[in-house]
Amino acid sequence: MSRETPNADFVYQPEFRVNNTDSPTVPVGLANPTVDRLLDLFEFSDKVQLRENDIYGLSKRCQLFRDLFGTIYDSRGGLYVDAVFQAGGEEKLRRVRDAVSKMESFLYPYFSKDYHIQTLTGLLRSYNGQRGIVISTGNTHYRYALHLIQSLRMVLNCTLPIEVFYNGVKDLSANRAAALKAISGVRVVDLSKMLNPVGIGGWSMKPFMILFSSFSEVIFMDADALFLQDPAVLFQQKGYIETGAVLFRDRTLLLQDIAGKRVNYTLSIVPSPSDKVVHGRLFRNMSTDEGDSGVLVFDKARTFHVLLLNSKMNTDYFKKDFYKAFHGDKETFWIAFEAMKTPYFMSPNGGGAVGFLDPDNNYVCGGLYHPDENRQPLWFNGGIVPNKRFEGDDAFNLTHWATDSTWHNVSWITDTETKPSCMRPAKSEDMGLLKGPYAEAAKGIIRVWNEVVRPLTT
Repeated sequence: MSRETPNADFVYQPEFRVNNTDSPTVPVGLANPTVDRLLDLFEFSDKVQLRENDIYGLSKRCQLFRDLFGTIYDSRGGLYVDAVFQAGGEEKLRRVRDAVSKMESFLYPYFSKDYHIQTLTGLLRSYNGQRGIVISTGNTHYRYALHLIQSLRMVLNCTLPIEVFYNGVKDLSANRAAALKAISGVRVVDLSKMLNPVGIGGWSMKPFMILFSSFSEVIFMDADALFLQDPAVLFQQKGYIETGAVLFRDRTLLLQDIAGKRVNYTLSIVPSPSDKVVHGRLFRNMSTDEGDSGVLVFDKARTFHVLLLNSKMNTDYFKKDFYKAFHGDKETFWIAFEAMKTPYFMSPNGGGAVGFLDPDNNYVCGGLYHPDENRQPLWFNGGIVPNKRFEGDDAFNLTHWATDSTWHNVSWITDTETKPSCMRPAKSEDMGLLKGPYAEAAKGIIRVWNEVVRPLTT
């Protein structure tokens, strides 16, 4: 499925793809016609203003930046030892560096003047080579973040380092930040001290937290996510190893009057989407939603430029139309990968449910559930209370799971003040009991909530 290229003042079609781990291949000899073409396109694009909400035009500009950047810089932000040759001579190298610097200042004016990093190459070089967890929280979701972290440490014995991000003193109080810092292996980071005011808040901060984290490989988690096995297993999944990116799907739920509009809007950004999208749920009118951003996994060396586009998409200047078309940030991630034509893995299962079995209708009621690549229980979001939007902090039982492997004939019952969302899959084999280590993890999650979190936060 495709559509004619949207109207745009500047259209860039990449002539080559830069390998993010090795020096790009260029023609033998000092002249590099590809670099000449990129520089010509830069000179033209530099004269064209990006219009508000023009994510298609933004993606083309980001592709051009990626290809100029990748001509002389490696995926760790270092200048290639043969950068003069790659650029086609000293003068061309100077022009490429100037173009990259100018485009960076225009596209990504992110760094606070008081922050010790001032360039994207400096940001790449600052990554510490570690794998780690990034969690976003503020005062509103503090108790859920505390529950997540303590469950990881006390129940799952997860040893991955954790960075908790917040956005200024009004977002997270000093005493709560101190309580999180006191947990082993946890660092608390104020994003506002790193970042210029770029028009973000709430959901839209996620890509910035991922980019500004110190880790080279990141598992991002919403504060209300909870895991039934050590999340480090995500780095071992085949999809992550092959692409450096793992995304999950939201529940299968179709609102007929919205789905078609969302397809048309997606095509205005990505006129020729991949088979992954064309054969997905949204484009086949099976679900209004596609992606879930409660957990995201990235190798930043391989996905850096996708994250840059994604961060820009979530700023006020570009997100208004997107957030009207979709519900917040969730779909920005896979659409950014599509727009940058970069490989990614998306879990084949639609979001399910994990919690308790309702004997009246055989639905599983609880949090939004996601299995691992072997269909074993992995994580869910929404926290452990029936509905975190209302008063009440009694944990629901965790005994059953239900997944969605079919994308059709899935039934949902919307949550209420006292009961979480409930789901019944199309196939009986898509439901089951939590057993063995997963049942023990479930008991531990409830124990930590009752014995550690509630006494401190009630």
